Amino acid sequence: MVSFVKRQLYNGVAKIIAVKNGTRKETIYKKASELFKGKGFGATFMRDIARAMGVEAPSLYTISLQKKEILRQICLKLQTCQIDRRKYS
Repeated sequence: MVSFVKRQLYNGVAKIIAVKNGTRKETIYKKASELFKGKGFGATFMRDIARAMGVEAPSLYTISLQKKEILRQICLKLQTCQIDRRKYS
């Protein structure tokens, strides 16, 4: 798996500092959606999402994210994509 997340060590903890083509939260949503699809929402933990990004779980909490909020944002994004697809087809 190739990760496109850039990390920087800050006081010994890897932090998410930049991403390619998106914000930090968008990158988290992408990784989380892959895990939710593969393992299911209930079986995916914040530490799994953090591990997939190559950071520690506290790095996700410093961005003020909770697992339910991540899922909500993923669903909103999917809904918006579906609406846009219908609008322009």
